[in-house]
Amino acid sequence: MVKRVFISRPLASDSPIRKVVDQYAERQDVELVAESLITFTKVAWDIPETRWLYFYSKTGVRMFNQVCPSHHYKVLTYGAATAAYHQQYGPVVEHCASSVERAHEVLAAYGCQEDITFVCGRQSLRSVHGQEAVRGGSHLRECIVYDQHLREDVQSAVYDLAIITSPLNYESFAKAGSTATEYIAIGPTTAQALRQHGLSPIVAEEPSEQGMAQSLGSWLAR
Repeated sequence: MVKRVFISRPLASDSPIRKVVDQYAERQDVELVAESLITFTKVAWDIPETRWLYFYSKTGVRMFNQVCPSHHYKVLTYGAATAAYHQQYGPVVEHCASSVERAHEVLAAYGCQEDITFVCGRQSLRSVHGQEAVRGGSHLRECIVYDQHLREDVQSAVYDLAIITSPLNYESFAKAGSTATEYIAIGPTTAQALRQHGLSPIVAEEPSEQGMAQSLGSWLAR
């Protein structure tokens, strides 16, 4: 019997998630569907006067650098994938947080002394910098460089497992009428959003493809 697995982001050929699926291919058939259910558009923004930039995502890195090279700043990131993606732009990432808790510790160390600008989307969850940066409090600021929209062409589907990488992706998934028997959430914020819809997701060990791959491997091994 084929197990149908969905993840709400495209995956590179060397993704650890694809490697896990390949490892289990001899034991059982797994059909993997990997695509984002949201689209991104540029928005107008002012170049920030700050020493530090904090990137949440590869989308933020790409859209910021299309306007202003980030090598003019010191850089912090959330998630190993974002840090690795930023390498093509430079400079060296000063610190990469692997959890919200660790990110808060870093902000406590850096943010009380110097300005930090968070590069994000209009509908980003702000799980790290919170509403204080939105209000312009303390030394935290934010720079919105893109907006996110639900895709209008998503087809309804049924899966054994859905790996959800953001609340907005789940909103698009559910709006299309798609369902899954079980869910994996990339992190605690997305997990909380799924619980608000009455679901009980597995939470990845860390908010990265490696963390999601570990959870997927455990699910396939059952």
